[in-house]
Amino acid sequence: MNEPSRFNDPTENNFSIKGLERSRVEKNGNRYKKELVASLLNQQIVEDGGKKKQYSAADMLSYVSALVKQENILDVVDNSTIEDFCFKLIRGVQKEYRVASFTQNKTNPLMWGHYADGMRGVCAEYELPSEDVERVRYGGAHRVDIEKILKGQAESEVERTFLRKSLDWKYEREYRMISKNSFYDLQEDQLRAVYFGYKCDPDKAVFVRDIVKNSFGDHVEFFVARNSVYDHTVTWERAGNSCVAELLEKMSKEVDDYNIFVGDKKVGEMISLFDDLDDE
Repeated sequence: MNEPSRFNDPTENNFSIKGLERSRVEKNGNRYKKELVASLLNQQIVEDGGKKKQYSAADMLSYVSALVKQENILDVVDNSTIEDFCFKLIRGVQKEYRVASFTQNKTNPLMWGHYADGMRGVCAEYELPSEDVERVRYGGAHRVDIEKILKGQAESEVERTFLRKSLDWKYEREYRMISKNSFYDLQEDQLRAVYFGYKCDPDKAVFVRDIVKNSFGDHVEFFVARNSVYDHTVTWERAGNSCVAELLEKMSKEVDDYNIFVGDKKVGEMISLFDDLDDE
């Protein structure tokens, strides 16, 4: 689990704020106004004579009661003050969270290029409970609901800021694990497979394989992945328990082999044929 601020997306964790409309406050009457002002006073947001003041519980209730009797409560606590409160609160709570990212798309060459050092790294395949991960949605930033913040639901709103990304990242088909813990208690059977990029150093690959086998057992499968010679997809071949280095050497030669090109071409044409049938 990592701090989201360390991720490679420069717009990570951005959010907008859903404005507090006067009509929404008036509709809820004095009860809502009390909650609103009490929340702000608790955070020392309301200024008294240009200076922020620490209110005791008695002072706070007295002050809130006086404001509620006034019809100009939104002039005392204006929208910019509330937005400032919510922005700072969200930014502060975001720093308490840790996030782990996963993808459904191990065949995308961009994923191998961006996160596996151009086929020099590895891809680990996990089987995780659905309740432990959430799907990222792509489009505009999450609109933080001020009403929810004022009602003490800041954490649920913060978690939503981690689940929105720009459309530019849609190819990742990302799922995220969100927690205030830095580590996830991974069970032995949750690691299902490891895919080595064909440019991976053989000695490092064998080292990783041995660590995985010793830590997770013999059920984990190992593969070597390479780019198709014919098109822009990624393919892989299963490695036995003792032949990772040999398979890496074999597959690193295949990208320059015409016979492999012919084989990949046949596979590509077959996939294309099925795609065409699906479109009919």
